[in-house]
Amino acid sequence: MTYLLQFPNMKPQKPTPASISRGFTILELMVALVVTGILAAMLLNISSGVLDTYEETTGELDSHLQARFALDQLTEDLQAAVSRHDGKVWLAVTVRRDEELTGQWIGDKQSKPQEASLSLNQDRIQDCRYGFAGVWLRLITLSPDSLTSETGARAVSYLIDRRPINKSNSSASDCRYTLFRGDVSPENSIEAGFNLHPVNGDYTEKGGGDSRDAGQVKNPASENGLVDNVIDFGVRLYVKDSESTTGLRLVFPADRNGNLSNTDFEHLATSNFEDRDDDPDNPYSTIYPEVVDIMVRVLTRKGELAIRSFESGDTKLPPKFSSADEYWWYLAEQNSHVFVRRIKLYPSGV
Repeated sequence: MTYLLQFPNMKPQKPTPASISRGFTILELMVALVVTGILAAMLLNISSGVLDTYEETTGELDSHLQARFALDQLTEDLQAAVSRHDGKVWLAVTVRRDEELTGQWIGDKQSKPQEASLSLNQDRIQDCRYGFAGVWLRLITLSPDSLTSETGARAVSYLIDRRPINKSNSSASDCRYTLFRGDVSPENSIEAGFNLHPVNGDYTEKGGGDSRDAGQVKNPASENGLVDNVIDFGVRLYVKDSESTTGLRLVFPADRNGNLSNTDFEHLATSNFEDRDDDPDNPYSTIYPEVVDIMVRVLTRKGELAIRSFESGDTKLPPKFSSADEYWWYLAEQNSHVFVRRIKLYPSGV
């Protein structure tokens, strides 16, 4: 049996406005897009800041590690230095004011400044600039020879050169500033002699095919690169002086009174008085140092790219800088770290 229920006066319900399904208005979409854009920009800014901090931190760490490696090697060589009073030059330092020494320096459209890179008489060594290519340091040392089992005195040198990163690509834009360490084997050092005089000495010729020959002092082989991205390398030489307030007397770069000098470009440690060309009556001008301050300026990765881009011409000189020399050093100082170490020498005779 079927029952039919009827409700009198029952009318169908009409849908209310809230129950009607509708899309977003253009205004709502625009607001959503603006909010999304703001959030995306904030996230991008945060991510960019994190990446910049990471790059700065890793770049600084890399610079510290490289500088420490170079300073440790210099310390090892200098503390085992050798000297004799025989008229020969047993240690020499020359400020390089051009790129002519090795014959392998490859310049670019814009090179490291010459005049603007010479400032030897600043109070702090880390504020000095040691010429176009830093100093050329050479000495005779008894430090351990890690490449061979030979023992004995040998000649080593340190200098900066701008050479290709890859031997297969010698273009100027693919070059890097590198601190080289020329290391002559004990056998070749004995054969050549122990006079480091730049003109009349035993190491005046450039290197040949052997990476341990006598020519490594003046022109180290490319495989003898010690640390990359070193754009300045300098030294200060001292002897002990009880009358000085610091206990030390500056002998390089210095005038005859032991004051800093911007014109003292070379120091030859020798007992030969004839090598005192500029000041024959000054015994300090050829004295063997007892203390050495070392300074190296190392570019960060960001600095390497910035200077390479400017030197190649890809980056133009900003209007606020009056010269390319000024801008080059601005980039260098903003994107590099300077490291200094004081080393005591204990020279021994051969």
